[in-house]
Amino acid sequence: MIYEEDSGFNDSVSEPRFSFLQTKDLEEEKAIESLICVYSALNKLKLELRNTEAFQVTPPWDFSFYDQTFEWKVNSGDFLVPNINQNISSQSKFYLVKRFSGSVFECAPLVFAHIRYQDGLNETEIANSFSGLLSNDINNFTARYFGDSTIIYSTNKNFILKQISAIEKQNLLSTILPAYHKHISTSSSNKSLLARILGIYHVKSKESYDLVLIKNFIPSEISLKYLYELKGSKLDRQVLSNSYSVSLVPEGSILKDLDFFQLQQSLHISFLDSGWLSRIILEDVNFLKSLGLVDYCLCIAVGEYPTFKKHSLHSAFARHIYYGKGLDASKVFVVGLVEFFKKSEDLDSRDKQVVSPEHYAQRFSKFVFGIVKCDFL
Repeated sequence: MIYEEDSGFNDSVSEPRFSFLQTKDLEEEKAIESLICVYSALNKLKLELRNTEAFQVTPPWDFSFYDQTFEWKVNSGDFLVPNINQNISSQSKFYLVKRFSGSVFECAPLVFAHIRYQDGLNETEIANSFSGLLSNDINNFTARYFGDSTIIYSTNKNFILKQISAIEKQNLLSTILPAYHKHISTSSSNKSLLARILGIYHVKSKESYDLVLIKNFIPSEISLKYLYELKGSKLDRQVLSNSYSVSLVPEGSILKDLDFFQLQQSLHISFLDSGWLSRIILEDVNFLKSLGLVDYCLCIAVGEYPTFKKHSLHSAFARHIYYGKGLDASKVFVVGLVEFFKKSEDLDSRDKQVVSPEHYAQRFSKFVFGIVKCDFL
């Protein structure tokens, strides 16, 4: 059984979050501040990586690259949207843009430019995908995210902006980033299922907060039925009641481990895919264990079998997609690892038993090997 020794976390860990789903002016202003700052940072730092010494060096690079910070003063004049009066849907938004003034600090800019380059991502494209939100209702582009936080999507849903705590930012920059850069670039030949971090920003205006820019690995072309956040634990890992009808699962719900065993139970994929998926996840989990990280999640998005081939998608999507076989022949699975920013000492030990990184990795790996099934049909 997968749950022989359960010492999993509950979901009571508090995280800072954007209350994007509220319509208060203060929260809308904070969301717009974030958009302006990320847009400005991506457009102002025009890097020609081939002209840098680091471009030819296999990661990890010299520590000075990871410790680097660029700062800009940001004001409304930096946010160049054509015909801004016509594009912004409300006078309140226009007022917020016009009066904004603050600073944005981009952390390790060359490193993240290199990560974006490896995935074939263009800074201007990312920036413009967020600027379009000002001509829409921002609340239409927010959603619950893993770990019970709330995020804001770009207009094309390809990118995610999420607030993180100061501790998570410190972990990312001091502990995770150099090894992460090496792991996704060379150790896994860019096949790692870890979500791609595309930037870390510190915003300073009326208040200070930290943002992380993430590539969304779930393509919009796939019609999703279920979305699971799995930790290999059964403690407080249920959203639906045991008698809940499959047809009544609320749209946008993030389901958990016990819901997975109620609705899905296993992933039936091809023999070759099952071996490949298990190997890649094991490599990623061993990497996270080596850094002392815990509380990470396996994201499994279940959709209807697509009419396109995954190789027609950008490689940033294709590496996460697995086609169902046999019992799951009508399904497609999108698989990734998310929320890998915490060390065990960062977690509040109240109301739960904290496990070591080694124990968490062992339980997590056992869970994955238990649900991935090969089907020869």
